[in-house]
Amino acid sequence: MNLFVAMAAAGLVGAVPPGHLVLSSITTGDLVRECSGPLGDLRANFCVGYVTGALDALSLDGTICLRSTGSTTLQAVGVLRKFLSDHPERWNESPGVLVSSVLKETFPCR
Repeated sequence: MNLFVAMAAAGLVGAVPPGHLVLSSITTGDLVRECSGPLGDLRANFCVGYVTGALDALSLDGTICLRSTGSTTLQAVGVLRKFLSDHPERWNESPGVLVSSVLKETFPCR
């Protein structure tokens, strides 16, 4: 049994697109919890950091274009927080895959 199948069987990997292996100990539930409080809350720093890391990675490889939309990092955090609040049916997905898909849809390069 390969590692991905073993992890999926153990419930460690949720809704990951084929060809993606996710080894993060962070779940989308963790991300929802950290992103649900007020932005001034220290727990929200994790949320902002997670989204900033995703923004940086996706921007560097040209997948998203935050600046061309005139948006800021905090606006991107707001978009993600609203999405997580509005779509609990997607909380079973890997947080990295979910965050990436939300950011790609919201901040496409023109």
